[in-house]
Amino acid sequence: MQRLSILLLSLPLLATACGPTDTDGDLLLDEFELAIGTNPELADSDGDGFTDSTEYLQYFDPTDEEDFPYSGGYPRLPLPDDIDDEGFDEGEVSRDWDSEDAEDQHGEIVNIHKFFGSVVVVDIGSEWCQPCRDAGPEVEAEYQDFKDRGFVVLNLLLDGLTQQSAPEPDRWIEDLELTFPVIADQDQSMASNYIDSSNGSFSIPNFSLLGRDLEIHAKYVTSSLDWSMVEDLLDEDPPTVDWPLPANAEEIREQLGYTKLDIDYIVPGEGIPEAAGSANIGSSTGSGAATGSDSSTSNGDSGNSAVNEVAPGQYAGPPFGGGGAGCSVLTGKPKPSITWTLLAVLGLLFPRRRR
Repeated sequence: MQRLSILLLSLPLLATACGPTDTDGDLLLDEFELAIGTNPELADSDGDGFTDSTEYLQYFDPTDEEDFPYSGGYPRLPLPDDIDDEGFDEGEVSRDWDSEDAEDQHGEIVNIHKFFGSVVVVDIGSEWCQPCRDAGPEVEAEYQDFKDRGFVVLNLLLDGLTQQSAPEPDRWIEDLELTFPVIADQDQSMASNYIDSSNGSFSIPNFSLLGRDLEIHAKYVTSSLDWSMVEDLLDEDPPTVDWPLPANAEEIREQLGYTKLDIDYIVPGEGIPEAAGSANIGSSTGSGAATGSDSSTSNGDSGNSAVNEVAPGQYAGPPFGGGGAGCSVLTGKPKPSITWTLLAVLGLLFPRRRR
């Protein structure tokens, strides 16, 4: 009877000892995190205040502390490792803005290459310009209509209420009730790439239109933009970028409270590729929320067999699979090995007889 009781008490261990694990509780399994290069023992691998799942499933880099979801909620699609840019002429892929001053109203850098995959309108104007003010509500309305399809407006503000006075984006945003990125650009370091000032002056408002691959389709458009051109570009498929997702990505998104953009884009790749670098595995225990901890901990003996059996940065198996029917996804530290649990139970049921 005693042995039967011990066996019954051991059943929960048998039920949970197998299956994939989520050590840090960030909703991404350890095997998947090792494959993409994040730390399976830290919910926030790069310490930027956002969990790895929150960043990765919204197409931000969970290993880069300077790349995280925008406060303004601007659209983001998967980014390639490199963008083969060319210049600032029509028909060329736009170069990135070489400026650390490209801060939006939330104090975040919004360089144009960060919007690869979206259709982009560069809107150049000034606070003193009445036609710019008149265009603002129309541009905002179009942004609201199209942003869920991968569309963003980047408003470069050159002057304040008088020419050559400093622009005040917060005042401009409040006056016109704008929600897209507004960037002060009094020295025209960014605007100069999209205007023709060869005669010493240029007209505003001034619009440039870029496709999903950031190719410049229209430039120096004054007064009003042809929004049918924007719709035509939005109807095109986004560029293919290798950004593997876990099998239950939509379930995780729902749990986190957000959904992907309303466009059909392709995320190619069979399974999960090997990570480019090593995942630094330390002894910290994840809590399921971003902690801001430093992810650069050294490899150590954490007692986590699911992690230690896999070389850092290597793919350990199919994402969210391999556990077999009836195996639960674990959060927290993995349970004891099923092999040792079985041996212990068998030892209790069939003790060695003395001669």
